[in-house]
Amino acid sequence: MNNFTQLESRIDKGVIIENFIFNELRSNFEKINYWRTTSEAEVDFVIQTSKEIIPIEVKNQTKLKSGFLVF
Repeated sequence: MNNFTQLESRIDKGVIIENFIFNELRSNFEKINYWRTTSEAEVDFVIQTSKEIIPIEVKNQTKLKSGFLVF
């Protein structure tokens, strides 16, 4: 790729951040799922512990989309 542009200036920074979070989760959890409805609402990652189900939405902005709220 040879693209060493600062993260703040990259057009693909959302994908880079999501990939980083996935790799961190993968190193700590055996199973990582995602959730999506037939109408395309989604949550990026869903992990389950012995006590709870945890939805994780990765954003490079502060506004959550409807998928997280629907979940």
